[in-house]
This record gives sequence, C-alpha cells and structure tokens, in this order.
Amino acid sequence: MSYRTRRRPGLNGGPGRRTVRADLTLAGLALTVAGCGHVLPLGLSAVPVPGHLAAAIALQPGIPAPATRFAPAQGAPSAVSCPAGSALLPAGGEAPGSAGCFRDLGPPVTFTSAAATVYRQPTGPQGQPAQYVVRITLPPAGTTALAAVTTQVAGTKDALAITIADQAWAIVATSKPITNGEFAIPVQSLSQALQLQRILLQPA
Repeated sequence: MSYRTRRRPGLNGGPGRRTVRADLTLAGLALTVAGCGHVLPLGLSAVPVPGHLAAAIALQPGIPAPATRFAPAQGAPSAVSCPAGSALLPAGGEAPGSAGCFRDLGPPVTFTSAAATVYRQPTGPQGQPAQYVVRITLPPAGTTALAAVTTQVAGTKDALAITIADQAWAIVATSKPITNGEFAIPVQSLSQALQLQRILLQPA
C-alpha cells in the first residue's frame, strides 16, 4: 500500500520548531502537462516511474488563514501569530515571505511511493518569469486516495497543505477532483525544485 491516513501533530498545535521562511500562497494543484516546458535533464528517466520515497508526502485538508505581526513604531516587531483555531505551518524551502496559518479539517493523506519530476513552465506571454514545479506521479494504489482528498476541497475555499519532512512546501487549491494520480508542487526557483526532489528521492 502506497498511502495511509494519520493525524499529524503540529497543525493543530503550536508553531513549528523550524524557522519559517516560505511564502505559502494559494496555487492550482492540478498540473497540465501540455502547459509545461521540457523536463529538465536531471539524470532521471523521462518517464516517471513511482518508487519508495525517502520522505513521505502528506496532503492535509484545511482552511488557510493569514498570519499577523504587530510592527510598533519603535522596537522589534512581535512574533507571527495565527487566528484562533489555526496553527503556523513550519515552512520548507528558501522562498521569502510571511508564514502561512492553517486550520485542519480532517486527517492528512500520506503517500510513501511516487515519482518526483522537475518541470520548467515557460515564460508567459506577458513576460512573466518562468516557473518551476515538482510533478508527483503516484502508483495506482494512491490514485483513489488522491481523488478522495481533492474531492473534499475541490471548488471550495478550503485547500491542501503539502507537507514533506515536517515542512509545508505549499498550500494549494483545486477547482475539481484529481483522478489521474498526478499533482504538482509549485516552487520558487530551480534550486528549490532540486532541493525538494532530493528530499523526496535521496535517503538522508
């Protein structure tokens, strides 16, 4: 079995112990392959082949909320805080920005087998910079679980926190259930994409 559901401490509890560095913005979850550029030459097969992950991927349904920080006229600003019932997510990667707050709506779904492929999305027609995603391809055993958890949040104001190695890499939303066993994790740069891929595929 390539997935399991479990309660994970930290989202309903207090802030994570690690430094929060990522800007956890809402993004589309479904990855349209036709909209991607070429697969980066990372020494991996061009055909994603799911295998056991060095770090599991947890999809946690919940409600995102903005973090707040009081900045006085003099002195240091206060610590980041979250609305009642929400917890500060321990963010992963190197993206600048404020931390995200999140309130659980149910147990996470955890995947322990997948393929992780880095894609480069080309520059947009209005001169938008190229973007990178890590595409996750699940084995058949995980497709049903992905469809179920994305059905729970599809077309609502709820979202999914994607957590890997006790760090949240994105808070994402989707307009419809994902039934093909593939989703994408948006990242800020190529270096961050490669970092995440290493965490997923290479044992510590």
